[in-house]
Amino acid sequence: MKQPMNFKQGIPDIITAKWLQKHKACEDQVLIFSKEWPDGAVITRENILRACELSIDIYWFAVVVLTAVSFFEYEKVMAPARFEYEKAVASARAEYEKAVASARAEYEEAVASALVDAIRRSKRKEVDDAERNN
Repeated sequence: MKQPMNFKQGIPDIITAKWLQKHKACEDQVLIFSKEWPDGAVITRENILRACELSIDIYWFAVVVLTAVSFFEYEKVMAPARFEYEKAVASARAEYEKAVASARAEYEEAVASALVDAIRRSKRKEVDDAERNN
């Protein structure tokens, strides 16, 4: 029995900007990739980690290069890590929101007061100018 392919056909040994464009990668992603790997990049763990650091969309890449069966297996392996990551991020985001809430409230109070004062001054100036012109 023939083994199923893990990759879709046509995945080169070296990924290039041209290959990314051919597969409809976003322009900004191609630009980031091209700056880091002007001559292309071999698919290695190190290069994938570097791509993650550069905020290159690895999920998109997985969708493009893996067969449906391989992608399903990849997702199954990634599920626990993704769950833990999302849990940690949610907790950090909640702490962040809590930490900045009072600062945001003070800032918004300052904005509101400054805007009301600026409008009052502007109206006073209009009245003063109108009185001077009469």
